[in-house]
Amino acid sequence: YGRDRFVRVCSVLTGKLRRAYDESLHVFNELQKSDNPAYKLEAIDFGRRMAVEKELNNAENAPPSNAVFDESGHFILYATMLGIKIVNLETNRLLRILGKVEHTERFLTISLYQDKPKVAASYQVGGGKSVVQEDPTIACAAFKKQRFYLFSKREPEDNDADSSVGRDVFNERPSRVEAVVTAPAAGTLGTGCVLHTTMGDIHIKLFPQECPKTIENFSTHCRHGYYNGLIFHRV
Repeated sequence: YGRDRFVRVCSVLTGKLRRAYDESLHVFNELQKSDNPAYKLEAIDFGRRMAVEKELNNAENAPPSNAVFDESGHFILYATMLGIKIVNLETNRLLRILGKVEHTERFLTISLYQDKPKVAASYQVGGGKSVVQEDPTIACAAFKKQRFYLFSKREPEDNDADSSVGRDVFNERPSRVEAVVTAPAAGTLGTGCVLHTTMGDIHIKLFPQECPKTIENFSTHCRHGYYNGLIFHRV
């Protein structure tokens, strides 16, 4: 997985290039204009992902992306702007994109586990013999996220009545930016600001007395350049 966003697969015996996949921003722009449902995203979602991708390109200490093969060597897996792609090297076809619905995460480094787990869900067959099922699992990290993610055949259950079931999104240490946002503000809050856009300036009136926490969060984001270069579609 090169810094130029090309995934290159070479033969070990000959050293010749076998496959090359272009995962640059230009390709995703062209795919967004097409009618292919495998790549098509909502306009707002696509703009958000493009902004994260540009931030990733400019980040100096971002973890590198990688590509992994399955045990057979016929399939390759790697993370892209859309999610984790699974490609059949023999037929040169895209089989699946994992994590496409996770529009707030940009997956980077991944690893693949393909064995029978020591502790796993089992089922009874015939005479009552317990059979352990294989459960291939992908573990990956994401850009600017302090957690790791797992993909498997099993889907998380949605049970609002039981908070112990499903994803635990609160058991995570806040990032440095989030800690600054939630910290007490130094000094008084402003009563107005100006957004400079390509279509002109937008003057915003703030009400710190009525909603101090909202104004504090918004002001902190402004000071740290969160809105710089950000795409928005309506006011």
